[in-house]
Amino acid sequence: METLLRSDVDYFRLGAEIRPLPGGGELYWMPGCQRLAAGCLAVHVPRLAEEEVAPWIAGFEAAVRAVGASLARLYLQSDHPRLGAALAAHGYEKKVESAFLSAAQRSAATVEGLIRPIETVRDWDEALQVFREDEDGPDGHENKAEIWLELIQRKCASGQLSYGLIEDGQGVAGTVGWMEYPGMVRLKNLALRPGRRRNGTGAAVVGHFNGWSGVSGRLLGMFGIEASAGAQLYAKAGMVVAGSQEEWSKWLVD
Repeated sequence: METLLRSDVDYFRLGAEIRPLPGGGELYWMPGCQRLAAGCLAVHVPRLAEEEVAPWIAGFEAAVRAVGASLARLYLQSDHPRLGAALAAHGYEKKVESAFLSAAQRSAATVEGLIRPIETVRDWDEALQVFREDEDGPDGHENKAEIWLELIQRKCASGQLSYGLIEDGQGVAGTVGWMEYPGMVRLKNLALRPGRRRNGTGAAVVGHFNGWSGVSGRLLGMFGIEASAGAQLYAKAGMVVAGSQEEWSKWLVD
């Protein structure tokens, strides 16, 4: 569970600039991509005393505005009852993300030819077409496809994030990212074209990575928003809920 939580922080750090926040915590933002949900957010938020909460929120929102973003978004990976209550009172929306890990007993089967690593400009062009068709966004947020592509390419340039095209025998069905750790493979941003959903392709992708990680004795991990299609897919694929984290967000009005 600790590695899974850390993988989220690692992902948002890739290609990002880091700004310390007044009162503690860090703002990760990617110049040129800061208006995307994944392009600007806060993590490592400290536990705050009652009198520190309101000033911290004000400082956080000021930092978001200062980098040219308009969505104030942060993750709480541990219990913050005072801050959570204050965020709700300030109009923030909470989403609970369930942490999924592979079960102790699992198949080691993989699907030959299902995932084609992205290596060429043409591959990225095909990925861009998937992003354009995905109205919900690969990360569950509405994104401008071209800017999302730039964000992912910059993160992949770090060498810590890999991305692949999902092929189902009828061409490119979607895209998926992954990060590798000594004891875990982290699945990221599984996205399927609208016409390729609910036909077993998503389950095949999860099963493929479950088998691939299992061969090397590693767990497979990912997050899914509670009650979302992604969370339902992971549960049906045999993944087990091991914990959760909270995402809080609010659109800032000038």
